[in-house]
Amino acid sequence: MANFSQVPNEILLLVAKSLSSQKDINALVRTNWRLCHLLHAFLCDFNIQHHQSSGLLYTAGSGNSTLVKKFLNAGASIASFELLPDEDETDFEEFEKQDSPLLRAAQNGHVGLLNTMLSETNPSRACIPPQLRTVLHWAIETGNQVVVELMIAHQAPLGRPRVPGDDSTALSQALELRCGKSIIECILQTGWKPTALFPDPFVQATYYSGTSILQLLLRYNLRPRSTRILSHISRRGDTASLQILIDSGLDMIVYGHIALLVAIDLGHQPMVQLLIEAGANPHLSSIDTNWWYYSTIWHAVLYRQYDILKALVDNGVRPDYQDFQLAIDMNFLEAVALLEGFSYENIPKKMRREKWVQYWENKRTADPDFQRLE
Repeated sequence: MANFSQVPNEILLLVAKSLSSQKDINALVRTNWRLCHLLHAFLCDFNIQHHQSSGLLYTAGSGNSTLVKKFLNAGASIASFELLPDEDETDFEEFEKQDSPLLRAAQNGHVGLLNTMLSETNPSRACIPPQLRTVLHWAIETGNQVVVELMIAHQAPLGRPRVPGDDSTALSQALELRCGKSIIECILQTGWKPTALFPDPFVQATYYSGTSILQLLLRYNLRPRSTRILSHISRRGDTASLQILIDSGLDMIVYGHIALLVAIDLGHQPMVQLLIEAGANPHLSSIDTNWWYYSTIWHAVLYRQYDILKALVDNGVRPDYQDFQLAIDMNFLEAVALLEGFSYENIPKKMRREKWVQYWENKRTADPDFQRLE
Protein backbone atom coordinates (compact mmCIF):
# COMPACT_ATOMS: atom_id res chain seq x y z
CA MET A 1 0.00 0.00 0.00
CA ALA A 2 3.05 2.22 0.33
CA ASN A 3 3.57 2.14 -3.45
CA PHE A 4 -0.16 2.72 -4.02
CA SER A 5 0.00 5.85 -1.93
CA GLN A 6 2.47 7.31 -4.42
CA VAL A 7 0.04 7.08 -7.34
CA PRO A 8 -0.78 10.57 -8.68
CA ASN A 9 -4.17 12.00 -7.77
CA GLU A 10 -5.20 12.21 -11.41
CA ILE A 11 -4.71 8.46 -11.85
CA LEU A 12 -6.64 7.71 -8.66
CA LEU A 13 -9.56 9.81 -9.89
CA LEU A 14 -9.53 7.93 -13.20
CA VAL A 15 -9.57 4.64 -11.30
CA ALA A 16 -12.53 5.82 -9.22
CA LYS A 17 -14.42 6.99 -12.30
CA SER A 18 -13.93 3.58 -13.91
CA LEU A 19 -15.83 1.90 -11.07
CA SER A 20 -19.55 1.43 -11.62
CA SER A 21 -20.50 0.36 -8.11
CA GLN A 22 -20.91 2.73 -5.18
CA LYS A 23 -19.82 -0.13 -2.93
CA ASP A 24 -16.51 -0.42 -4.80
CA ILE A 25 -15.94 3.33 -4.71
CA ASN A 26 -16.68 3.37 -0.99
CA ALA A 27 -14.16 0.57 -0.41
CA LEU A 28 -11.53 2.53 -2.34
CA VAL A 29 -12.26 5.67 -0.33
CA ARG A 30 -11.72 3.78 2.93
CA THR A 31 -8.29 2.47 1.89
CA ASN A 32 -6.42 5.28 3.63
CA TRP A 33 -6.86 8.87 4.77
CA ARG A 34 -5.37 10.27 1.57
CA LEU A 35 -7.91 8.48 -0.59
CA CYS A 36 -10.69 9.35 1.81
CA HIS A 37 -9.85 13.04 1.53
CA LEU A 38 -9.28 12.88 -2.22
CA LEU A 39 -12.27 10.81 -3.29
CA HIS A 40 -14.91 11.70 -0.75
CA ALA A 41 -16.30 14.52 -2.90
CA PHE A 42 -16.32 12.16 -5.87
CA LEU A 43 -18.26 9.59 -3.84
CA CYS A 44 -20.84 12.25 -2.95
CA ASP A 45 -21.14 13.25 -6.62
CA PHE A 46 -21.54 9.62 -7.67
CA ASN A 47 -24.23 9.05 -5.06
CA ILE A 48 -26.11 12.16 -6.17
CA GLN A 49 -25.95 11.24 -9.87
CA HIS A 50 -26.61 7.51 -9.66
CA HIS A 51 -28.40 6.89 -6.35
CA GLN A 52 -30.77 9.86 -6.01
CA SER A 53 -28.75 11.36 -3.14
CA SER A 54 -29.55 8.42 -0.86
CA GLY A 55 -26.38 9.20 1.07
CA LEU A 56 -27.88 12.49 2.21
CA LEU A 57 -30.84 10.60 3.66
CA TYR A 58 -28.70 8.23 5.71
CA THR A 59 -26.24 10.96 6.70
CA ALA A 60 -29.06 13.12 8.07
CA GLY A 61 -30.28 10.15 10.10
CA SER A 62 -26.83 9.66 11.61
CA GLY A 63 -26.52 13.33 12.54
CA ASN A 64 -23.32 14.00 10.57
CA SER A 65 -23.77 17.70 9.88
CA THR A 66 -20.39 18.05 8.14
CA LEU A 67 -21.23 15.36 5.61
CA VAL A 68 -24.73 16.75 5.11
CA LYS A 69 -23.18 20.08 4.15
CA LYS A 70 -20.83 18.31 1.73
CA PHE A 71 -23.76 16.62 0.05
CA LEU A 72 -25.63 19.89 -0.26
CA ASN A 73 -22.55 21.69 -1.59
CA ALA A 74 -22.14 18.92 -4.15
CA GLY A 75 -25.64 19.54 -5.48
CA ALA A 76 -27.90 17.28 -3.43
CA SER A 77 -31.40 18.62 -2.94
CA ILE A 78 -33.52 18.06 0.15
CA ALA A 79 -36.63 18.63 -1.96
CA SER A 80 -35.77 15.72 -4.27
CA PHE A 81 -37.01 13.26 -1.65
CA GLU A 82 -40.62 14.44 -1.83
CA LEU A 83 -43.16 12.65 -4.00
CA LEU A 84 -45.41 15.20 -5.66
CA PRO A 85 -48.66 14.00 -7.25
CA ASP A 86 -49.50 14.54 -10.88
CA GLU A 87 -52.91 16.06 -11.47
CA ASP A 88 -54.14 12.84 -13.08
CA GLU A 89 -52.58 10.54 -10.49
CA THR A 90 -55.05 8.38 -8.60
CA ASP A 91 -52.76 6.06 -6.64
CA PHE A 92 -51.63 7.91 -3.54
CA GLU A 93 -50.51 4.92 -1.48
CA GLU A 94 -46.89 6.05 -1.76
CA PHE A 95 -47.69 9.14 0.26
CA GLU A 96 -47.79 6.94 3.34
CA LYS A 97 -44.09 6.24 2.75
CA GLN A 98 -42.83 9.82 2.61
CA ASP A 99 -39.25 10.19 3.78
CA SER A 100 -36.75 13.01 3.74
CA PRO A 101 -33.49 14.09 5.37
CA LEU A 102 -35.57 16.42 7.56
CA LEU A 103 -37.70 13.56 8.84
CA ARG A 104 -34.67 11.32 9.42
CA ALA A 105 -32.94 14.02 11.46
CA ALA A 106 -36.07 14.67 13.51
CA GLN A 107 -36.76 11.00 14.15
CA ASN A 108 -33.23 10.44 15.40
CA GLY A 109 -33.18 13.47 17.67
CA HIS A 110 -30.75 15.61 15.65
CA VAL A 111 -32.59 18.88 16.19
CA GLY A 112 -29.54 21.05 15.52
CA LEU A 113 -28.98 19.40 12.14
CA LEU A 114 -32.68 19.67 11.39
CA ASN A 115 -32.53 23.40 12.05
CA THR A 116 -29.47 23.68 9.79
CA MET A 117 -31.29 22.02 6.90
CA LEU A 118 -34.40 24.10 7.51
CA SER A 119 -32.25 27.23 7.30
CA GLU A 120 -30.92 26.32 3.83
CA THR A 121 -31.99 29.12 1.48
CA ASN A 122 -30.51 28.01 -1.84
CA PRO A 123 -33.57 27.08 -3.95
CA SER A 124 -31.73 24.17 -5.56
CA ARG A 125 -30.98 22.61 -2.16
CA ALA A 126 -33.74 23.75 0.18
CA CYS A 127 -36.70 21.77 1.41
CA ILE A 128 -40.26 22.34 0.24
CA PRO A 129 -43.49 22.91 2.23
CA PRO A 130 -44.86 19.33 2.00
CA GLN A 131 -41.69 18.09 3.72
CA LEU A 132 -42.14 20.63 6.50
CA ARG A 133 -45.72 19.44 6.94
CA THR A 134 -44.64 15.79 7.15
CA VAL A 135 -42.14 16.54 9.92
CA LEU A 136 -44.63 18.73 11.78
CA HIS A 137 -47.25 15.98 11.76
CA TRP A 138 -44.67 13.43 12.90
CA ALA A 139 -43.74 15.74 15.79
CA ILE A 140 -47.40 16.19 16.72
CA GLU A 141 -47.96 12.44 16.61
CA THR A 142 -45.00 11.76 18.88
CA GLY A 143 -45.67 14.71 21.18
CA ASN A 144 -42.31 16.32 20.40
CA GLN A 145 -43.02 19.93 21.26
CA VAL A 146 -39.47 21.13 20.50
CA VAL A 147 -39.78 19.98 16.89
CA VAL A 148 -43.36 21.24 16.67
CA GLU A 149 -42.19 24.72 17.66
CA LEU A 150 -39.24 24.53 15.26
CA MET A 151 -41.39 23.51 12.30
CA ILE A 152 -43.95 26.20 13.02
CA ALA A 153 -41.14 28.77 13.26
CA HIS A 154 -40.05 27.68 9.77
CA GLN A 155 -43.54 28.15 8.35
CA ALA A 156 -44.62 24.52 8.08
CA PRO A 157 -48.07 24.37 6.43
CA LEU A 158 -50.81 24.02 9.02
CA GLY A 159 -53.70 23.29 6.66
CA ARG A 160 -54.73 20.39 4.48
CA PRO A 161 -52.27 18.68 2.13
CA ARG A 162 -52.66 18.30 -1.62
CA VAL A 163 -53.41 14.60 -1.26
CA PRO A 164 -57.06 13.73 -2.02
CA GLY A 165 -58.88 12.09 0.85
CA ASP A 166 -56.63 13.57 3.53
CA ASP A 167 -58.57 16.21 5.45
CA SER A 168 -56.12 16.46 8.33
CA THR A 169 -54.64 19.71 9.54
CA ALA A 170 -52.06 20.29 12.24
CA LEU A 171 -54.79 21.29 14.68
CA SER A 172 -57.12 18.42 13.80
CA GLN A 173 -54.31 15.90 14.19
CA ALA A 174 -53.27 17.32 17.56
CA LEU A 175 -56.86 17.16 18.77
CA GLU A 176 -57.47 13.71 17.29
CA LEU A 177 -54.42 12.34 19.11
CA ARG A 178 -55.39 14.10 22.37
CA CYS A 179 -52.13 16.03 22.45
CA GLY A 180 -51.33 18.13 25.47
CA LYS A 181 -52.57 21.67 25.83
CA SER A 182 -49.12 23.16 25.18
CA ILE A 183 -48.80 21.62 21.69
CA ILE A 184 -52.31 22.70 20.74
CA GLU A 185 -51.52 26.20 21.97
CA CYS A 186 -48.37 26.28 19.80
CA ILE A 187 -50.61 25.84 16.77
CA LEU A 188 -53.27 28.29 17.92
CA GLN A 189 -50.68 30.99 18.65
CA THR A 190 -49.98 31.24 14.91
CA GLY A 191 -53.45 32.66 14.38
CA TRP A 192 -54.28 29.91 11.90
CA LYS A 193 -57.98 29.02 11.62
CA PRO A 194 -59.62 26.12 9.80
CA THR A 195 -61.41 26.98 6.56
CA ALA A 196 -63.32 23.71 6.16
CA LEU A 197 -66.25 22.48 8.22
CA PHE A 198 -64.60 19.10 8.75
CA PRO A 199 -62.76 18.06 10.84
CA ASP A 200 -64.54 20.23 13.40
CA PRO A 201 -62.08 21.22 16.17
CA PHE A 202 -64.93 21.87 18.59
CA VAL A 203 -66.29 18.37 18.16
CA GLN A 204 -62.78 16.98 18.65
CA ALA A 205 -62.24 19.10 21.76
CA THR A 206 -65.24 17.56 23.51
CA TYR A 207 -63.52 14.17 23.61
CA TYR A 208 -61.00 15.53 26.12
CA SER A 209 -61.71 15.11 29.80
CA GLY A 210 -63.09 18.41 31.03
CA THR A 211 -63.63 21.57 29.03
CA SER A 212 -60.15 23.15 29.07
CA ILE A 213 -59.43 22.50 25.38
CA LEU A 214 -62.83 23.84 24.33
CA GLN A 215 -62.11 26.98 26.33
CA LEU A 216 -58.65 27.20 24.76
CA LEU A 217 -60.12 27.24 21.24
CA LEU A 218 -62.49 30.03 22.22
CA ARG A 219 -59.70 32.00 23.90
CA TYR A 220 -57.83 32.06 20.57
CA ASN A 221 -60.93 33.36 18.81
CA LEU A 222 -61.97 30.17 17.09
CA ARG A 223 -65.74 29.92 16.85
CA PRO A 224 -68.08 27.08 15.85
CA ARG A 225 -68.98 27.20 12.17
CA SER A 226 -71.54 24.41 12.02
CA THR A 227 -74.55 23.25 14.04
CA ARG A 228 -72.86 19.86 14.09
CA ILE A 229 -71.14 20.74 17.37
CA LEU A 230 -74.51 21.37 19.05
CA SER A 231 -75.94 18.05 17.89
CA HIS A 232 -72.76 16.30 19.01
CA ILE A 233 -72.81 17.87 22.47
CA SER A 234 -76.51 17.18 22.81
CA ARG A 235 -76.01 13.55 21.84
CA ARG A 236 -73.45 13.20 24.62
CA GLY A 237 -75.59 15.02 27.16
CA ASP A 238 -72.63 17.34 27.74
CA THR A 239 -74.27 20.30 29.45
CA ALA A 240 -70.91 21.69 30.64
CA SER A 241 -69.64 22.14 27.08
CA LEU A 242 -72.98 23.54 25.95
CA GLN A 243 -72.91 26.14 28.72
CA ILE A 244 -69.43 27.25 27.64
CA LEU A 245 -70.62 27.73 24.05
CA ILE A 246 -73.68 29.62 25.26
CA ASP A 247 -71.46 31.87 27.40
CA SER A 248 -69.25 32.50 24.34
CA GLY A 249 -72.22 33.97 22.49
CA LEU A 250 -73.54 31.04 20.45
CA ASP A 251 -77.20 31.89 19.88
CA MET A 252 -79.57 29.11 20.94
CA ILE A 253 -82.59 31.15 19.84
CA VAL A 254 -81.41 30.71 16.26
CA TYR A 255 -79.60 27.38 16.31
CA GLY A 256 -80.67 25.37 19.34
CA HIS A 257 -83.56 23.44 17.81
CA ILE A 258 -81.89 20.46 16.15
CA ALA A 259 -79.88 19.90 19.33
CA LEU A 260 -83.15 20.07 21.28
CA LEU A 261 -84.67 17.28 19.18
CA VAL A 262 -81.54 15.16 19.64
CA ALA A 263 -81.68 15.62 23.42
CA ILE A 264 -85.36 14.68 23.45
CA ASP A 265 -84.74 11.54 21.40
CA LEU A 266 -82.01 10.34 23.76
CA GLY A 267 -83.79 11.28 26.97
CA HIS A 268 -81.24 13.87 28.13
CA GLN A 269 -83.66 15.89 30.24
CA PRO A 270 -81.07 18.28 31.79
CA MET A 271 -79.88 19.07 28.25
CA VAL A 272 -83.46 19.68 27.11
CA GLN A 273 -84.01 22.04 30.03
CA LEU A 274 -80.76 23.95 29.42
CA LEU A 275 -81.45 24.36 25.70
CA ILE A 276 -84.95 25.71 26.32
CA GLU A 277 -83.69 28.07 29.05
CA ALA A 278 -81.01 29.32 26.63
CA GLY A 279 -83.58 30.10 23.94
CA ALA A 280 -84.19 26.96 21.88
CA ASN A 281 -87.84 27.15 20.83
CA PRO A 282 -89.84 23.98 21.65
CA HIS A 283 -92.96 25.30 19.87
CA LEU A 284 -91.71 24.76 16.30
CA SER A 285 -92.54 22.05 13.80
CA SER A 286 -90.83 20.81 10.67
CA ILE A 287 -91.20 18.49 7.71
CA ASP A 288 -88.42 16.12 6.67
CA THR A 289 -87.40 15.11 3.16
CA ASN A 290 -90.17 12.49 3.08
CA TRP A 291 -92.75 15.13 3.99
CA TRP A 292 -93.22 13.69 7.45
CA TYR A 293 -94.37 16.15 10.09
CA TYR A 294 -92.54 16.32 13.38
CA SER A 295 -92.30 18.51 16.48
CA THR A 296 -90.75 18.34 19.93
CA ILE A 297 -93.78 16.51 21.32
CA TRP A 298 -93.84 14.17 18.32
CA HIS A 299 -90.20 13.25 19.05
CA ALA A 300 -90.90 12.71 22.75
CA VAL A 301 -93.75 10.36 21.85
CA LEU A 302 -91.80 8.54 19.14
CA TYR A 303 -88.90 7.79 21.50
CA ARG A 304 -91.17 7.13 24.50
CA GLN A 305 -89.63 9.88 26.61
CA TYR A 306 -92.57 10.41 28.94
CA ASP A 307 -90.80 12.63 31.50
CA ILE A 308 -89.64 14.97 28.75
CA LEU A 309 -93.08 14.87 27.11
CA LYS A 310 -94.69 15.93 30.38
CA ALA A 311 -92.10 18.68 30.91
CA LEU A 312 -92.83 20.06 27.43
CA VAL A 313 -96.56 20.06 28.06
CA ASP A 314 -96.07 21.64 31.50
CA ASN A 315 -94.02 24.38 29.80
CA GLY A 316 -96.92 25.24 27.52
CA VAL A 317 -95.99 23.34 24.36
CA ARG A 318 -99.29 22.58 22.64
CA PRO A 319 -99.62 19.10 21.10
CA ASP A 320 -100.95 18.70 17.56
CA TYR A 321 -103.34 16.00 16.52
CA GLN A 322 -100.49 14.15 14.75
CA ASP A 323 -98.73 13.88 18.11
CA PHE A 324 -101.80 12.40 19.77
CA GLN A 325 -102.39 10.00 16.88
CA LEU A 326 -98.78 8.81 17.05
CA ALA A 327 -99.19 7.99 20.75
CA ILE A 328 -102.30 5.95 19.91
CA ASP A 329 -100.59 4.14 17.03
CA MET A 330 -97.63 3.27 19.26
CA ASN A 331 -99.89 2.14 22.10
CA PHE A 332 -97.97 4.55 24.32
CA LEU A 333 -100.66 4.59 26.99
CA GLU A 334 -99.06 7.12 29.34
CA ALA A 335 -98.70 9.60 26.49
CA VAL A 336 -102.27 8.94 25.32
CA ALA A 337 -103.56 9.66 28.82
CA LEU A 338 -101.56 12.90 28.97
CA LEU A 339 -102.55 14.16 25.51
CA GLU A 340 -106.18 13.10 25.30
CA GLY A 341 -107.30 15.97 27.50
CA PHE A 342 -106.38 18.56 24.87
CA SER A 343 -108.74 19.90 22.24
CA TYR A 344 -107.40 19.48 18.71
CA GLU A 345 -109.73 21.92 17.02
CA ASN A 346 -108.55 25.31 15.76
CA ILE A 347 -104.99 24.73 16.97
CA PRO A 348 -102.68 27.59 15.96
CA LYS A 349 -100.28 26.40 13.28
CA LYS A 350 -96.72 26.04 14.53
CA MET A 351 -94.02 27.98 12.74
CA ARG A 352 -91.68 25.88 10.64
CA ARG A 353 -88.22 25.55 12.12
CA GLU A 354 -86.60 26.57 8.81
CA LYS A 355 -88.54 29.84 8.65
CA TRP A 356 -87.73 30.56 12.28
CA VAL A 357 -83.99 30.16 11.66
CA GLN A 358 -84.13 32.30 8.52
CA TYR A 359 -86.07 35.02 10.33
CA TRP A 360 -83.63 35.21 13.23
CA GLU A 361 -80.53 34.98 11.04
CA ASN A 362 -81.77 37.97 9.05
CA LYS A 363 -82.59 39.84 12.23
CA ARG A 364 -79.20 39.13 13.79
CA THR A 365 -77.15 40.02 10.71
CA ALA A 366 -76.60 43.60 11.87
CA ASP A 367 -75.11 42.36 15.14
CA PRO A 368 -71.28 42.14 14.75
CA ASP A 369 -71.11 39.55 17.53
CA PHE A 370 -73.57 37.18 15.86
CA GLN A 371 -72.04 33.80 14.98
CA ARG A 372 -73.69 32.45 11.83
CA LEU A 373 -73.56 28.66 11.53
CA GLU A 374 -73.88 26.40 8.52
